[in-house]
Amino acid sequence: MDSIEIDLNQIKNIALIAGKEVLKIYKQDFSIKYKDDKSPLTQADIKANNIICNSLKKLYPTIPIISEENKQIPYEIRKNWEYYWCIDPIDGTKEFIKKNDEWTVNIALIYKDTPILGVVYAPAINIMYSAKKEKGAFKEIIDDKQKSIKKEKLPIKQNRSELVVVASKSHLNKKTEEFIQKLKTINPNLVIKSKGSSLKL
Repeated sequence: MDSIEIDLNQIKNIALIAGKEVLKIYKQDFSIKYKDDKSPLTQADIKANNIICNSLKKLYPTIPIISEENKQIPYEIRKNWEYYWCIDPIDGTKEFIKKNDEWTVNIALIYKDTPILGVVYAPAINIMYSAKKEKGAFKEIIDDKQKSIKKEKLPIKQNRSELVVVASKSHLNKKTEEFIQKLKTINPNLVIKSKGSSLKL
């Protein structure tokens, strides 16, 4: 199977549907549970996971799925996969709980160890990023009716005079802080931006 057989628009549509449903939960009060690793879990994580996994199974039944919210599959099985979907139904659950809008719905297709297609959708701020190998990367502004109202192709490289570090909003640890301080000694004009979820990318 080649990545060209995967319709990026179908994957974007799945992200849009999942985003629309979890946005309803986001705008209300919701309960929070905690997983064994102490990370938070909401009904929105489960809802988005079900929508994404069921949709992918229907469209591409032969491609296995790894999701943060599914039962983990042993490496002995996974290591033999040629293609698989890598899902984080809500990346930035802490941001979702804080209601600061910086959370995303993430769907990627991996070939062996390399992502070849991906969608990152931020429903609360109406932005979708998508990319497909050899087809480019795009940023779209989405309206309330889930239609793309503005689309731009993203440059592969940007020429910047300053060094920019994008750090986690909720997971900044001591090691990262020390790394940033080291960079500052090399480049005093270092710019630090704080973002939640995969919006950092």
